[in-house]
Amino acid sequence: MLSLVLITELVMCVYVFIFGVFTVDLNLLDWSSTNLLAVCLGPRLYLWNALNGEIYQLLEMDNEAEYVSSVAWLPDASHIAVGTSTMEVQVRPVSNQYLICIVLYFSCI
Repeated sequence: MLSLVLITELVMCVYVFIFGVFTVDLNLLDWSSTNLLAVCLGPRLYLWNALNGEIYQLLEMDNEAEYVSSVAWLPDASHIAVGTSTMEVQVRPVSNQYLICIVLYFSCI
């Protein structure tokens, strides 16, 4: 179960991503506090461990036309927020590929 602090951090991270996902800015790299580099390459998100050189694919979009547009680590590097071209933000734990939540973009206009 996620603690209140972690949920607050996730919400703040998602808030930041909403603006990154829906503008022309892309944030394709982010370095964690535990020496993991997140790299977005088209429809895939890879993690590179700087300590041992291992590469791990964390995410692959369902459609090759879709892409990962933004990525950001939580401060403790246990979770990562991923913005996509489909206007959603996904929050994932790094230890496995299970999706915790998806925040979809909506407009009040």
